[in-house]
Amino acid sequence: MEQQAEQVLSLRLSRVLEDIGVNRNMIAMRRRIWLMREKSQTINVPLDGRNTKFYHFGSQSEGTTTLGMQSDLDGLISTDFPVILDWDEWQPRKYQLLVVKTDQFPPQHCWLQWLRRDLPLPMTQVQRYSDVMDNEGRVLHTNSLVELNAVIRQLSSSGEVVQHGPSRSFNENDFVLAHHCRSLPNECQFLFHRPRPGHWPRRDTLARVRQVGVFLVPQRYSECPSRPTRCRSTALHVTPNNPYYPQSNYEWRFSTSMMERLLMFDMNSVQCKTYVFIKILRKTFLKPVVGDRLSTFHMKTAMLFTIETYPPEIWREENLVQCVIYCLTTLCRWLKLKHCPHYTIDRVNLLTGKLFKHELPILSAKLPP
Repeated sequence: MEQQAEQVLSLRLSRVLEDIGVNRNMIAMRRRIWLMREKSQTINVPLDGRNTKFYHFGSQSEGTTTLGMQSDLDGLISTDFPVILDWDEWQPRKYQLLVVKTDQFPPQHCWLQWLRRDLPLPMTQVQRYSDVMDNEGRVLHTNSLVELNAVIRQLSSSGEVVQHGPSRSFNENDFVLAHHCRSLPNECQFLFHRPRPGHWPRRDTLARVRQVGVFLVPQRYSECPSRPTRCRSTALHVTPNNPYYPQSNYEWRFSTSMMERLLMFDMNSVQCKTYVFIKILRKTFLKPVVGDRLSTFHMKTAMLFTIETYPPEIWREENLVQCVIYCLTTLCRWLKLKHCPHYTIDRVNLLTGKLFKHELPILSAKLPP
């Protein structure tokens, strides 16, 4: 009888989610609209007059939102400065950025060194305010983005830059300036080598995921949980050869947003309903406790690992409530372990710098055991 009541509740929940826009047709329409906007937004921006490409990531382009959730826009502006992992990838007639990374670097982070466009040699002079020369004579591209901040300040009515993680904008929407790397760093090949059941992601999806590369976004590494998640920032003028300039401002973070979007596109309608509902639960019950420090990205990660771990036959309309419980159980287990793994990048704890230790048992108590 209890199982029958849960099935009835699942069907009613599924019907409600369909009525508020979480259905196959609406999801497909949202995705089609935002992908069309991407194609029409290859624009020139006043950053050296160079071409850029615009991407829409997050719930809007994934189709996993509703009007009532008031999801913001997550935009990524990709420059035409390619990032390479090795000197063999150098191409003439283009300014390029070389990934500088050792075993001592924080997980998911690296430095970016400017290369000449006429010869496969490093640049030796600082040309931009956002650049700095380190003690070894390398011209590094810092994450301060002075030029971009100046442009945003002109667009902002208050003259301020709204910063949220790697994003900088003149309003509450998130826009990230990033550089694209066609090759996958070793830690970003984690998805293809780690053991998993094998039914998901599908082979054809994994083949497409391998080809999209990664982005380098301007975000430093921080283990400090008290670091603010949203602040008002001002442009920082970086002077060459400044020995007191903090090295954390050299750091850029690998982002697998395109890989994650392809994985989200591979979800069926029941899985999308499950994901939307756990986001609603996060906003209703968990956000009042810790704000956005436990973000929708944590919920997305729990969703991806749950789909991978549990058999495909559980994802049925009449089993929707149990699917939600499975996802929350995955998240609860991570909170108890104080470790939330990244789905596509190795050696990353997504709880680092986000939550205080005393908050973890409070959150896990609100979730299924």
